[in-house]
Amino acid sequence: MKFICKSRLNSVNLLKEAEKRGVNNIHQIIRGSQMSRPTVYNYFNKNSLRYVDLSVLFAILKNGIGFTPDEMKGLLFVDVFVHVEAEDENS
Repeated sequence: MKFICKSRLNSVNLLKEAEKRGVNNIHQIIRGSQMSRPTVYNYFNKNSLRYVDLSVLFAILKNGIGFTPDEMKGLLFVDVFVHVEAEDENS
């Protein structure tokens, strides 16, 4: 039996961090990140992500929210992601 561990973006935490940096809503994150609207909405609004494209995540964190590369080095998994229930791959 194989289990899949899923996560989703910690949207609440990331949006609070964005507000501290003068980015007041997800639309500004989309514009700054230069990613498509559906892509960013999927990262912020999905209940779980099956995979994460690191170039998209980097664009959201750096260009959309405004983290510096040094700040990103100090981010913990729980700063960016929230654990979602593991599920049985066979079900």
